[in-house]
Amino acid sequence: MKKLIVVILSLVLVLSLVACGGGETAQPDLPQTGETEAVTEAAPAATDLSKIDAEVTFGDVAAMEALQQKIGNFEAENAVVKIEGEFEKLGTSYSIMEREEGFGIGLNVVVDGWSDADYPEDYTRVQILGVVVTEGWSHYISVLPENFTVVTEN
Repeated sequence: MKKLIVVILSLVLVLSLVACGGGETAQPDLPQTGETEAVTEAAPAATDLSKIDAEVTFGDVAAMEALQQKIGNFEAENAVVKIEGEFEKLGTSYSIMEREEGFGIGLNVVVDGWSDADYPEDYTRVQILGVVVTEGWSHYISVLPENFTVVTEN
């Protein structure tokens, strides 16, 4: 009797796995390294970059955290932001970070038209001026190449 129950449960398990598997889940088109077409289409083309909505100066973790929260709450779409922080590649995405005693907080950055080789080395101090873009649940700052500057420290 126990063997029969084990066989039946095994069959149910196998059939449930077969029923659930095989289908492809639709993934949202997120900007990946080298996929500049998606970024170009998503970025607002006629945004006035002279009207800055939020600015984060180097080392201001609280300002970065406030901006990140605003973006995460969908309150900053198409906002123009100016940030000076540390550049860092995290997996397949690029971020601008503010750090305090080992703690870091940051936002994803996509520079229009750039490939992996165009971005600076990790922990390089940079300044960006760009527009907050939201695609589904993903947020990033779209930056034109001329608005991504490596900062030389004095």
